[in-house]
Amino acid sequence: MSCDYSKSWFHGSPLANDETGSIFHNGKLDGHIYVIDEVISPKDVYLHLTTTMKPGDEWLITRPIKIRKIQDTIPNPAEILTEEEEAELLKQIK
Repeated sequence: MSCDYSKSWFHGSPLANDETGSIFHNGKLDGHIYVIDEVISPKDVYLHLTTTMKPGDEWLITRPIKIRKIQDTIPNPAEILTEEEEAELLKQIK
């Protein structure tokens, strides 16, 4: 399995994704969307072993890496998922 370093990475509230590969923020906590801003190799990342996402969608790093923030994610109260909606999305990706 390989990691696509060119994709945006995210840190913040838990995420869910659907069958199209779209990724959703649960809207409860602020977060950050960023891209890796240096050359890295497979030895710099490894699969998250206890992820709630599909295998290959969540990675951890073995060393500090340079990143470039694209934007902050700020919760919009009107878009916050209910506990039931969040549970249903998480059930769909397991």
